[in-house]
Amino acid sequence: MPRAGVGTESWGSRATTEHLGERMRFTIQPAPDPRPWPWAVALGAIAVAVSVWRIDDPSLMGDEAVTISIATRSPGALWAMVSANMDAVHAVYYAAMHAWFSVFGADAVALRVPSAIAVGIAVCGIVLIGSRFVSRTVGIVAGILLIVTPASLLVATLGRSPGVQVALVTWLAFALLLALERGRVWRWIVVGVLVALSLLTFLFTAFVVVAFGTAVLLHRPWRVHAVPFSISAIAGSLPAVPVALLGYQQRAQVSWIDTIGWDIFESVLVTQWFSGTIHVDSTYPGWVAYLTAAVFLGLAALGAVAGVRQGGVVRGLAQLSIVWLALPSLLLVAVSLVGTPYYSPEYLTMCVPAVSLLGALGVAAVGARWLRVALVGVLVALSAPPYLAMRDDTAHGTDWTDVARALQNEGQEGDGVLIEDEPWDQPHLLFDLYPDETAGLRDITFHGHDNPVALWGDRTTPENLEVDVGVQRIWVVSTGERSGEWDEALEAEQFRPTAVVDLPVSKLTLFTR
Repeated sequence: MPRAGVGTESWGSRATTEHLGERMRFTIQPAPDPRPWPWAVALGAIAVAVSVWRIDDPSLMGDEAVTISIATRSPGALWAMVSANMDAVHAVYYAAMHAWFSVFGADAVALRVPSAIAVGIAVCGIVLIGSRFVSRTVGIVAGILLIVTPASLLVATLGRSPGVQVALVTWLAFALLLALERGRVWRWIVVGVLVALSLLTFLFTAFVVVAFGTAVLLHRPWRVHAVPFSISAIAGSLPAVPVALLGYQQRAQVSWIDTIGWDIFESVLVTQWFSGTIHVDSTYPGWVAYLTAAVFLGLAALGAVAGVRQGGVVRGLAQLSIVWLALPSLLLVAVSLVGTPYYSPEYLTMCVPAVSLLGALGVAAVGARWLRVALVGVLVALSAPPYLAMRDDTAHGTDWTDVARALQNEGQEGDGVLIEDEPWDQPHLLFDLYPDETAGLRDITFHGHDNPVALWGDRTTPENLEVDVGVQRIWVVSTGERSGEWDEALEAEQFRPTAVVDLPVSKLTLFTR
């Protein structure tokens, strides 16, 4: 007989070890949710609510000004602009925003709310994917992670197309998974339509389509659907061919993109998804972005391994998410290395749903419930600094709102306004974007929109400046070092500087005569 207590102690120790082993195996327990819609809609609504809070606080940025300038034109003028000059690749987005502006107007809120709604739609889609094909836990966690990923928080507040891109590729992924599950013709038609919309909204989503095709080939049960997927993808790509040709002719407009350097590793692994400050330097501690990247990518790696080991549809979903996350970045970097530089961090926002999905698989693979909650809580907490920084007045690197308010408070009826060219390359932008604040003021260099394919209209040069005798005060808006050309022109008109208003980015100098 065993000594007293020895057998019991050994059994208890072994049971505890086995219990801990079960918790540390990092396995995913599939339990598809037959009714995922309530959670999907709820989290989508939360995403919209989170995004619209103080959405109009940051000053509008240059790209947003382009959206307003082009989308507020008549349909004919809009097409003339994008076909002859620039941004043919965004023509469909501008057309959609034209319809939106015709109903809601063209202020900062109306400009940005569609992006917030689009991110909410993307969150709804990612919850459906995770819940429908793995479990409710994976779906809910994926939705939360997509809400708090800094890149999605950022694009939800910008009046540009990345938020729409995220929504379209997410629902393309969902439609593809449904078509692979039940290969009915109408499902493949839906896939083709979403491919077309995605490419027409942003041509580089072609990299995501390639990634999805790779996933179809990688997962053996899906290979039988390679032909219908190819047909849907090719058919969906055809409407984008004219846009691609126009975009290639206008490729000089991305000449601002730098060649690939050693900082590409930081850009891909941190900046493009986890900083939330693509356009400006971070205003919060830099370690936050690095820690966010480490936790997210660590969970994504765990989710990738656990998902592939799981087998079945979970393996297929993990493989699709892996190539969705990695392949577009690799392809865009490769293209930029061997040809014209096209890589810019914001162009890869369309891969954020894959990050959240793999992260959710990683969370689900952790056995201890308290640790799952803690990991999600850490990522939610880490999202607070970039979220709050995005609502600062100068979050987009401009202070145009402050400039407009200063002119409204300090200016007088009939005052002139002169906006220097550099680095303000959109001189009439202030009047277009802030009509209420600039009411009663005059842009003394503006000569009208005689050129239908010019963004901001025609303006005079310092050499040809002539100021009406009725104008006695002129505000010069400038940033950084000034050239002095406009000062000389004003002095020739008997104006002298008499006051200065310093703002976070810009400076207002009052000239009187």
